[in-house]
Amino acid sequence: MALEEDHELVQRLADELGLNTAAKEALRRPPFRLLHEIALLLSKPGDPFHDLFGAAEIDVNQFKLKHDKELSRRRKLLFVAKMVAAVHFAGGIAQVKPADAITGRNVAETLALLLVCMAAQFC
Repeated sequence: MALEEDHELVQRLADELGLNTAAKEALRRPPFRLLHEIALLLSKPGDPFHDLFGAAEIDVNQFKLKHDKELSRRRKLLFVAKMVAAVHFAGGIAQVKPADAITGRNVAETLALLLVCMAAQFC
């Protein structure tokens, strides 16, 4: 996507979430923690996918294992893969690869995933 399209996605997502300037800047290359918090924020009781994430996945500390970085990486990949699968299951389109989302590549596709989740309110 072009740079101006990235800016538009960042602005739209920030406006819909009511983010402050610092959080808005983080959307330009969203860290996993931000993806995690937004996904949990959008997963509300009563939504069809409320139970998408297990108790261990709700605790962000389970993704920050200093003694086992590979396990931490795999857990992050699975978390984002669940988000993508939920989008596909609901008939939406998500083109981001989980590895790209957790490493900050293809930011526009990651932001598009969050927008689709917000539109359907199922992540």
